[in-house]
Amino acid sequence: MVGFTRSQAGGEPEWLVGWIGTLLFHQEAAILFVAMAPILGHLHSAFLNFKGGKGVATALGAVLGVAPWIGLTLMGIWVGAVVLWKYSSGGALVAFGLFPIVALLFHQSWLFVLFACLVAILIWSKHTDNLVPPWSDPYRRIGERRCDRGVPR
Repeated sequence: MVGFTRSQAGGEPEWLVGWIGTLLFHQEAAILFVAMAPILGHLHSAFLNFKGGKGVATALGAVLGVAPWIGLTLMGIWVGAVVLWKYSSGGALVAFGLFPIVALLFHQSWLFVLFACLVAILIWSKHTDNLVPPWSDPYRRIGERRCDRGVPR
C-alpha cells in the first residue's frame, strides 16, 4: 500500500492528486483524466522501462481522491480477498475486477463507469502473470515463510 500513501518516485500522495483534480476542474472528464495520469505513470513508468510498479496502490489512491466511498469499498474488497486467500495480487485483481460494478452500484455517471472499466483493464492486463493455478503458484502467500514452500532460507 506504499503507493496509496506516497509515491515511490515523487513522494506525493495519489489521493491528493485526485482530490485536487476535483477542486480545480468542474468537468468530470477533466477530473478523471487527472486521476488517470498517475495510474498510467505507475503502470507504465519510463523509469522502469515502461514495465510499471505500484500501479494498484496508485489506482486505489486516485480513486479515493475522486470518489472516496468507492475507494473505501474497493479497499474493503481488497482486504476481504486478501484475508480469504492470502494473496495481495489476488485481492487487487478481485477489487479492480469489481470496480465497474461498484461504480454502477454507487450510481456513478457513464463516464466514471468507463473510467472504472479502463482502470480495471489496465490493472488486469499488467497482472496476467498472477493468474496461475494454486498448485503451480510461484508466489508466497501473506504470512508464509520461505521454508514453508520448501525453499531453504
